[in-house]
Amino acid sequence: MAESKFNLETAFDTWRSFFEQRRSFLDDDLDELEQHVREHVADLVSRDMSEEEAFRIATAHVGGVTALDEAYDD
Repeated sequence: MAESKFNLETAFDTWRSFFEQRRSFLDDDLDELEQHVREHVADLVSRDMSEEEAFRIATAHVGGVTALDEAYDD
């Protein structure tokens, strides 16, 4: 079976969709989080890291849905 190629935009869409399902996150919150992760990914890629590895590190640094849900819950 052939290994599928990592697609950064698909990864961002999937990542963001998990947050969109939670009521705690406003669109502005998600835009800000995504921008932060995108900047972190770009920085890591500029240091010769693969997009996939950079994405995994950047999203881990921001935190998971549960942890951020608590931080953004009003």
